[in-house]
Amino acid sequence: MFCTNCGNKISEKSAFCTECGNPATLKKDELFSASQTPAHTSEEVERAYYYLLLIEQAKKTANIEIAKGIGWAVLGFVITFITYAMASDGGTYFVFWGLVIYGAYVFLRGLYWRISPKSLLKKALEVKSEDTDLNKD
Repeated sequence: MFCTNCGNKISEKSAFCTECGNPATLKKDELFSASQTPAHTSEEVERAYYYLLLIEQAKKTANIEIAKGIGWAVLGFVITFITYAMASDGGTYFVFWGLVIYGAYVFLRGLYWRISPKSLLKKALEVKSEDTDLNKD
């Protein structure tokens, strides 16, 4: 059986989805009788499987964004530290707070997408619908 909210596969006896917490479609007295569960068509199963694949891809994209954010922030700190150390006897040094702040932004965005991959899918679908609207004009 699949969750009607997120498409996650849940056991026949579960009362709630383990992924999103949505109540299962079965009623309390039907939980223990598998013979009364509705049969799923192959199209429903394919859509649920496709949705799960999209969620996994969104999580991978979020992990990449987290790594990019850490990379940019570390690069900003390293450049700032190196130029500060070289200018310790006098002179000027560079402070790359812009890189650090951008890295923190990308990291937090990736973390948000990792926690809520549905938001990334929603954003991708909005962008796709805007692209198709522009192509129609």
